[in-house]
Amino acid sequence: MKKLIEMFGRNKVRQFNLTAAEQFVKENDISMKIEKRGGRFHQERLGEFSVFSTAELITVITFLKRKVSSHLWMNAVIGAILNQQITITLSLEGNSYD
Repeated sequence: MKKLIEMFGRNKVRQFNLTAAEQFVKENDISMKIEKRGGRFHQERLGEFSVFSTAELITVITFLKRKVSSHLWMNAVIGAILNQQITITLSLEGNSYD
């Protein structure tokens, strides 16, 4: 989410909610390479990277819209994710797990 905020513009962060994020990702065909983090506050860089396609980012945002209010601006969304300890696992394309 922090990467999306940077791309959207920190000066517009209060207008950037999950609905705006979804639209922004779709319109700009955004994909990302994100470094995995660990440790107590997820600040420790693990040196492993995950690549998220536009479709995967939309999947994550859609999931978060169901779990967290879609009108909250992104800093509040990040806080809610951390408070609720939300974990999202995406399966490899074509694989299905129940």
